[in-house]
Amino acid sequence: MTKILTFLLLIFSTAYGQKGLEFVPLTSFSPEAEITDLSLIDSVFNESRLVGFGECTHGTSEFTQMRHRFFKHLVKTKGFNTVFIEADYSACLRLNRYINGETDNVDKAIFELMYFAWTTEEMKEFVEWMRVFNQNSDEKIQIVGCDMQSISDDIKEIERILINKKIDSIPTFFQSLTPPYDDTIIVKQALNDWDAFFNSFKDLEPNTSNLINATINQFLQHKLNNSNQYNYRDSCMALNILNYLKLNPDSKGIWLAHNVHISKTKYNYPTSYSYKTSGQYLFESLNNKYVSIAQTTNTGYFNAWKYIKNEPVFSVCELKKAKRNSIEKKLSQYDENILFSDYSTIDNITKMRYTEIGHTYGKTNSNYKIKRYKKLKEGKFDYLIYFDSTNETEILSR
Repeated sequence: MTKILTFLLLIFSTAYGQKGLEFVPLTSFSPEAEITDLSLIDSVFNESRLVGFGECTHGTSEFTQMRHRFFKHLVKTKGFNTVFIEADYSACLRLNRYINGETDNVDKAIFELMYFAWTTEEMKEFVEWMRVFNQNSDEKIQIVGCDMQSISDDIKEIERILINKKIDSIPTFFQSLTPPYDDTIIVKQALNDWDAFFNSFKDLEPNTSNLINATINQFLQHKLNNSNQYNYRDSCMALNILNYLKLNPDSKGIWLAHNVHISKTKYNYPTSYSYKTSGQYLFESLNNKYVSIAQTTNTGYFNAWKYIKNEPVFSVCELKKAKRNSIEKKLSQYDENILFSDYSTIDNITKMRYTEIGHTYGKTNSNYKIKRYKKLKEGKFDYLIYFDSTNETEILSR
């Protein structure tokens, strides 16, 4: 893909008097806003089949809304039709049935995703838009989970399938599996029994059984082999997305995950351990058909877990204005509320840091302090969306 953000983008970058950096000011994050500004960057997606759309925290309202806004535009202009999310495959199947017309309680379907990044009013708005779109279009949108961190959602989905097929109960070999799944004899037996059962199960649900089988095997193999969690998980998420794209050759999608996962990054440590992100695996397979877009913010609020007196507490956390030597501080100098920048044109990127916060912020229960900033690398992302300020997500009430 020729990395040019159109002639108009170059006019913007020149007009703002900054050498090198190419960017477009974005007028809004609202999904209902006009799309004139997004039209200026259409060329970014001309060859894309998958767009990794990240976030520097999991609990920021504007990040979800901006993804919603971009996806609506890509559906209408580039034929996109799939939303991959950093949630387990089986956990998303109920929600996917809902957006494709099944009568259900949307809140309960969203809560099956089990993670605060998704159980929000912003996500609910996104889901309801997809449902309405599918009701009025012959071209249907799908929501697909690509993660494999739990097996409880697989068990729940298998139970639904068996009940629907009027089969009495789930095979008993799952009943012995209990957290933390550290009894290798039980895990190995469950894996063997599942493999035997799958020969009959795959005929009951041909559209989803292969990916259910993949994530069950990934989960059990991880527990059995005690593989490195992060490297293994990232490789599995990439593989599950690639398998879905192979099974559905007309799919073009965005992938919603943390900036860490959508980035194109390799880490080589002094020991024999090395790590590649999901985005790197995807890039190696899809090449220029994969585009990674990070989202970050200068200041504001977000949701995350904090440990208070060694107890986890779900909290609204604050980000102070970005410090020097950070990418957020550099981009704040352009005096734009939101901007879309070409990552490769940011000078001295390897000398900068950027905001990277997971599900926990502050001190952990072991008194380790989780810091805001991580170092950047060349080629980590293709593009970056910067917000001057942001707010926390609105969590769905049970």
